[in-house]
Amino acid sequence: VYRDESFKLEKDDNILLFTDGITEIFDKNGRKVFDSGLLVKFISERAGNSDANIIKSLINHLKDLRKLPHFDDDVAVLNIRRQE
Repeated sequence: VYRDESFKLEKDDNILLFTDGITEIFDKNGRKVFDSGLLVKFISERAGNSDANIIKSLINHLKDLRKLPHFDDDVAVLNIRRQE
């Protein structure tokens, strides 16, 4: 069930959209090594960085956690930031 909601973004607020492939990262042994809580922590720790830098470092971090050069699931991230 979907519902419509409205809210106002203030200057420098952002919305991060991502597929479940981001929060369901498993290493080469099948252990889950990343989840939504770790995603919030990761993004929060990089709050002053550019959007492109945050996303690039996130993808690199996930590859490092997997210890594999590819992902088993779709991995997509979109960050929307209000600048004015």
